[in-house]
Amino acid sequence: MLLAMPHTAQATVPPTITTAWAAHQLPLKEAARAFPVRLRAVVVYYDPYIDLRRPALFVCDSSGCVFVALTSTPKIPLRAGELVEVTGVSGPGDFAPIVERAKAYPVGEAPLPHAPQTTMTMMLTGADDGQWVEIEGVVRSIKESGKNVFLNLAMSDGNISAGTVNVPGSDYASLVDAKIRVRGSTAPTFNHQQQMTGAHLLFPGREQITIEEPAPASPFDAPVAPVGGLLRYTANTAFRHRVHIRGTVTLLWPGRLLCVQDGARGLCAQTDQNTPLRPGDLVDVIGFPNVGEFTPTLTNATFKATGGWHPLPPARVTAADAFRGDHDAQLVVLDGKLIGEDKAAEDPTIMLSSGGVIFSVVGPRQLLEKSAPAWEAGSTLQITGICSVQADPDHGSQGAGFSIPISFRIMLRGPADVAVVHKPSWWTAAHALWVLVLALVVIVLAAVALFEQVRDGRRTAARLTLEIGERQRAEDATRYALDQMDYQAHHDPLTSLANRLYFNRSIRESLALAEKNGSNVGLLYMDLDRFKSINDSLGHAAGDDLLKQAAERLTRVSPPDSVLSRLGGDEFAFILPGTKSRSHAEQAAQCVVEAMATPFVVDGVPWHCPASIGLSLFPEDARSAAVLQRNADTALYRAKRTAPGQFISFHLSMSEQAERSVLVEKALRRAVEKGGFWLAYQPQFTPAGVLHGFEALLRLTDEVLGPVSPGEFISVAEDIGLIVPMGEWALREACRQHTAWAQETDTVVSMAVNVSPIQLKRGHFPAMVRNVLAQTGMRASLLELELTETGIFANAHDGLLELKALGIRISVDDFGTGFSSLNCLHRAPVDCVKIDRSFVRDAASTPGTLPFIRTIVSLARSLGMKTVAEGVETAGQLEAVKSAGCDFVQGYFLSYPLKASVAGIMLRDRAVTPREAWQFEASIV
Repeated sequence: MLLAMPHTAQATVPPTITTAWAAHQLPLKEAARAFPVRLRAVVVYYDPYIDLRRPALFVCDSSGCVFVALTSTPKIPLRAGELVEVTGVSGPGDFAPIVERAKAYPVGEAPLPHAPQTTMTMMLTGADDGQWVEIEGVVRSIKESGKNVFLNLAMSDGNISAGTVNVPGSDYASLVDAKIRVRGSTAPTFNHQQQMTGAHLLFPGREQITIEEPAPASPFDAPVAPVGGLLRYTANTAFRHRVHIRGTVTLLWPGRLLCVQDGARGLCAQTDQNTPLRPGDLVDVIGFPNVGEFTPTLTNATFKATGGWHPLPPARVTAADAFRGDHDAQLVVLDGKLIGEDKAAEDPTIMLSSGGVIFSVVGPRQLLEKSAPAWEAGSTLQITGICSVQADPDHGSQGAGFSIPISFRIMLRGPADVAVVHKPSWWTAAHALWVLVLALVVIVLAAVALFEQVRDGRRTAARLTLEIGERQRAEDATRYALDQMDYQAHHDPLTSLANRLYFNRSIRESLALAEKNGSNVGLLYMDLDRFKSINDSLGHAAGDDLLKQAAERLTRVSPPDSVLSRLGGDEFAFILPGTKSRSHAEQAAQCVVEAMATPFVVDGVPWHCPASIGLSLFPEDARSAAVLQRNADTALYRAKRTAPGQFISFHLSMSEQAERSVLVEKALRRAVEKGGFWLAYQPQFTPAGVLHGFEALLRLTDEVLGPVSPGEFISVAEDIGLIVPMGEWALREACRQHTAWAQETDTVVSMAVNVSPIQLKRGHFPAMVRNVLAQTGMRASLLELELTETGIFANAHDGLLELKALGIRISVDDFGTGFSSLNCLHRAPVDCVKIDRSFVRDAASTPGTLPFIRTIVSLARSLGMKTVAEGVETAGQLEAVKSAGCDFVQGYFLSYPLKASVAGIMLRDRAVTPREAWQFEASIV
């Protein structure tokens, strides 16, 4: 299919738009009129993950390309090269016109269009918006984010990000430092006013990349380049590749910055690497040379220690020496007088002066936040750190080309880099003011004595009045300054709410007063349920905006005399003195819940960010501030787990459960380190009693607690992050055991293994399953992964389709207990439905339950799915699920979960019942 890109006058709008170019070229006001669109085009990019609002779909026909906003995510993902029929209406889009309210139906295959080469300059004009193009550049870095991977490319006229869906097995890491050509769809970055702020590229996969020059096989083996040789003139250099630097570490801010010195020359490199190093370690560094603020730098750098250690002494310099630029990126030591703190700086920063030169000192947050309050303004400090010089950009570009330093800063390595040389004199402006006040008092007393001696006191009285007024103004100014200092120390700068320091003081005072008066105090702990995902998606500026909006709402609903505080992040607290009863405090909590239920508007887009609240009451729940806070936090934790977006009031059983959770957590950690997990195997049968397969059930027997039920340890494991290694162990052990049975008994049965939704959210889960199958030799078609109903529908596109592509079966466990309904079952990639035991229990005794089971079976069968009845414990229940048409059954009536050895006996001799196998196994122990 040949793709022509006509940049001519816009065509007239027909009643129905039938080409991609006509839909894309509409004026925005016309596009907003929702003209009908029907076109046939080839998919060039499809991505259900990159945009939280909708799948990203770009299509092209012979006229051009356009973005399509689908109304729903297709059950089967669209592929690049798939010919689709698109229906929808025109819309203004976020930057340029798009097809909105769209549906896309596959109708065949088609070749991808020709991709004309473009440049960053052309993309930034907006002329290539949404079009299928080719770009060329050197890959600077690879970054994974969720389900996507992004390549940072250095083009001849700027850097660009190229993104795609991260398909397991795609090798992008080897592309770093390779010169490539990549074909994809251009996409703008924009603000909420539909103004372009940048551009990036979206490409459908690894097959759209052509390697022009491969990356060096071992970049650390390249010849070492001197720091002083970076960015010197080299003929015929169109793309700059990585260079190899060797030097001594002078500073490391993990994940941000590494500074080294090569003899007398220094260099600072930007790096994401967190490998610990000491000043003085000898390292090899590879990275891309780039223009720094005054001298060259390296970007996207990686490093490795060479094993040597040779600490460098700092060079003693003056501020004037540092200002000249000769010591840029080098380790120096100099003195300066402390002026104050720069609160507008991104990193903690203090300002110093020396010899008429003002410079800044930047350090790790933990250093300046803890140490800076101990440094008095006017103190002389000895500073050791890396000198970083900033140049005048206008002088270099408009003058003869020379870069002229305009400022410098010192970057600190740790607390030892700051030493107080001299403290300021006692005679400060503040002390002078108090001396003046005392002097005025003496003058007043003298004036009073003089008044008694001199009858003509009118002139003296007037002078005395003037002096008293001056003293009052001085006292007022001092009091105002002290009030401002106290306010800043006790209030959050972002929301202006009370901070944790003020909260701690207030809770102690409130409890002391309540103890004295015999009254109650309510405490609400609150945090925002979806704040982290919104903050991560939109950025910290948007997150700060949301927090300020939340603070305004909370202020409006705060009860009189309450103390509202921001404790940090998205955590808030209410102290409710004089609370009449628990129900009174619960009414206040409900008001807060309702206030936070309304969507917040961030960057013009509504976002739901409800609040969960934990409530505790003094003295009923606790008689000390520490315990009251702990109990409120425990209730908040319970609310977030069991009732997100609501409040929960503390009761004693929560504390007991929390203590039990601690013991279970310790047991889990012991089991992970020393062993203690094992698998039981629950047989599954056909209604006729023929063994169909097993469900592997994870069990824990601890050396201290003894047997711990899955109902206890699974939830704790999910909370503390151990569910991932536990789940991998269970899957590997079940597959290993299944292969061993197959070799011993020559029988074929299925093996079901439970999977936590948390495991699916880790991007490497499908790859891990593939590795387990390869290592254990188990056939993928015999493996069935079970997820709860909630987990299936919340993760329908998080790796499940990749697993099904391997031949693995997916089943939904405990069906009927989650948030889904029967009519959305067809959208899930499910092979089997396991009917929850609560319905099976009532099937033979409760009217209406059996018809409901029949409905599930009928619907599943129409969708090509099997059904399993769980929890069959009586003969009546078995007959009921048989009559409903269930394909398979399991439960204690048929068999208890079995040890691996007992299950093996059943497989060896199919005529042996589970009970007989258990007795036989027990008789030979």
